Amino acid sequence: PDEPEARARFDALVAEGVAPHDAGVVARAPDLAHWLDRAVEAGAAPRLAAGWLVNELPRVREGRALDELPFGPDALAALLDLVRREAVSPRGAREVLQVLGEEGGDPAELVERLGLALERDEAALAEHVDAVLEAHADRVEAYRAGKRGLLGFFVGEVMKRTGGRADPRAVQTLLRARLD
Repeated sequence: PDEPEARARFDALVAEGVAPHDAGVVARAPDLAHWLDRAVEAGAAPRLAAGWLVNELPRVREGRALDELPFGPDALAALLDLVRREAVSPRGAREVLQVLGEEGGDPAELVERLGLALERDEAALAEHVDAVLEAHADRVEAYRAGKRGLLGFFVGEVMKRTGGRADPRAVQTLLRARLD
């Protein structure tokens, strides 16, 4: 940014770890800067909040001013906290953000209502893991023969089977236990 105030804001954001592109967009837009400040005050990490304000919020705004949205920076901060705590995947959080943009609400309640909480139940995940391994026996052999990069393939297949609702770390743990 060329204006001194925007430049100072940009420098401060970059110093806080915000990506330069996101910092530039926020520094030039006082309404975004205000939202970012309020979201950070509510507990959001500056880098994550700025990224969502710049990259995800425009899809929800649909040409509306920020003050016309049925939710505010506090709800965004609560949603980002759910992502940070891995209670919902980033993909699921985008779905919640869309609903927030349409009707507002509490992000945690929306995660539950929409069935977007990450699945961590080991028994439920084990069924999906076993089905994926059975369906891809040739790749299981390749993995055991040294192609460790296939772990990502298996995780992806389990995620597909669960509609993105499986906790990827729990899936990796189960896969490693069965494959190694």
